[in-house]
Amino acid sequence: MSASGFPAHAAEIDVEGGRVVLAVDAALYPRDAVYAAVMPLLPKAFVHLDRHEADVRIVVKPRAKTDAAGLRAVLGGLANELLVASSRAEIAKRRGGLLEAVTRRAISGAMGPPTLDDLESFDLDGDAFEDPLGIAESWDDSKGGGEA
Repeated sequence: MSASGFPAHAAEIDVEGGRVVLAVDAALYPRDAVYAAVMPLLPKAFVHLDRHEADVRIVVKPRAKTDAAGLRAVLGGLANELLVASSRAEIAKRRGGLLEAVTRRAISGAMGPPTLDDLESFDLDGDAFEDPLGIAESWDDSKGGGEA
């Protein structure tokens, strides 16, 4: 049976088989968005993805027996998740550099810059840490002076 509100060729509700089918254009919905959209369904349903020509066919079969209204809700939820996931993917693609720069700045500035008092109290003369593997040893010390 076709699902009202969806194009007839794109969505199907199979009450006897207890499943819904949604076909989406792969050019409009990237693979990562499709994966992100079906992830929330995995605990409650079996999901099968299939590529057919330019479309990705998503088949969802709830683990529990579900009536027509429940299947309609599953189809609507899948469509909503797909829109959200594709929107997030588009935002990430367009604003990836900006989001990365803001995140890097937020993480690096979380502790704030050191104060003059912090720098003054920093002890450069003592042993700052143990180095049992000799990783912090200079090349000259570890290789006998380094003279050629």
